[in-house]
Amino acid sequence: MSSFRRVGRGAEASSCGTKAPLLTASTGVKPWTGGIHLTSVGVTDLDNLLGGGQPLGTCMLLQEDRWNRDLSVSLLKYWCAEAISQDQHLIIPVGEEMNQPFTMPRSEPLDIRKPRKREIEDLLLSLPRNLHWAKQEKAEHTNHQSTNLGILDEDDSDEKAEEDLEIAWQYKKSVQQERLAQPLSQKKTTSGGSNVFCHSYDLSGRLADQATIDPSKYIATIKSVEPVAVTNCGVKLFHELVSLLGSKDGKPMRLLLYRPEVDILASALPLLLSYIRRRSLPVVLLVHATPSNDFKSWSKLSTACDVVLKTEGFSSRRAYPPPPEFRLLQGILTFSKLTTLTAATATGGGFFGDISVSKRPAAFIYGLKRDRRKLHISLLHIPPEDYAQGGGSVGSGVRSGGGKAPEKKSTGLGCSSNISGSALDF
Repeated sequence: MSSFRRVGRGAEASSCGTKAPLLTASTGVKPWTGGIHLTSVGVTDLDNLLGGGQPLGTCMLLQEDRWNRDLSVSLLKYWCAEAISQDQHLIIPVGEEMNQPFTMPRSEPLDIRKPRKREIEDLLLSLPRNLHWAKQEKAEHTNHQSTNLGILDEDDSDEKAEEDLEIAWQYKKSVQQERLAQPLSQKKTTSGGSNVFCHSYDLSGRLADQATIDPSKYIATIKSVEPVAVTNCGVKLFHELVSLLGSKDGKPMRLLLYRPEVDILASALPLLLSYIRRRSLPVVLLVHATPSNDFKSWSKLSTACDVVLKTEGFSSRRAYPPPPEFRLLQGILTFSKLTTLTAATATGGGFFGDISVSKRPAAFIYGLKRDRRKLHISLLHIPPEDYAQGGGSVGSGVRSGGGKAPEKKSTGLGCSSNISGSALDF
């Protein structure tokens, strides 16, 4: 028997996957194809579009609308609330000088949209209510009340149970639980939210009412970068962000870069992602950025990120309202980029769901529907032109009429006294 053993990708994956058991045991993380691990973004619909969730070691770029921030901030709240619900590390860096994001004030006047520490604190205190926690608390409260009532009526219940147990078939589980003063649904109350990959949230409630949220626990103060050269600022910012990744407990870490300077982050983000992936750190990043006129820096930042999302709300469009087909939607979610570099060795590069065709997104433009409690992501269902309200949204021109039922035309050859076609309809 030959002792030759082929060394391929499997051996490399086994040598690089020494932290897999630790990640699998972490809450909110599940293994996936290609040797990667996923964590939820807080929205089940968005997890499905991403192929199951956000892989560890990747970065998402979320661009907010220029006039309406409600949709992008809702997605941001979901992402942060999922980190707290899964007991993961959430870090939001803020500059120490005037509580700016990363840079010191430049020569031009400060933009009023730049974040302050107070704005991030308000964001954390307004995270949505966890419905899984609420359901579990309600079940535990019901269980506690049932147990107390059973202890008070212990003598009566025992006598009643003994009276019922007259023949063998009455020794069923419900009677036994009644004798022990246990509720019938006790087996369902013991299942906590630790095994939930993606929690459900209520935007009308607050997570702070269910658990104590200390904003100072999640806000990390770093040294502000002096605006000298963009490259030097990017290197300094890289070292400041690396100093925040010193957790040794094995829990996944979420790093939120909230409305940073695009040009400086475009130089620091490739270095940071390379550092995370080389050391296989369980870190995911989310960049929440405002629209920028610096197309060169924005293109460089988009190239470094794995997923690029953009939200566009309809509430600010007064002069040019959305077409009638979108009257039930509040905005549009656009995927400008969807790829994952961490799966390059497993799938040959590209989108990490390419190894499974069923996990690819069906489209790259989706509708956002926001009600009082939730934010829904759905496919765009555009009717045929002739069925569109107001004659369609594509303007005048030749219509294909596809999907329209044929109209019945009168031939004029009925029981009539004239030949002009005014038929007598019987």
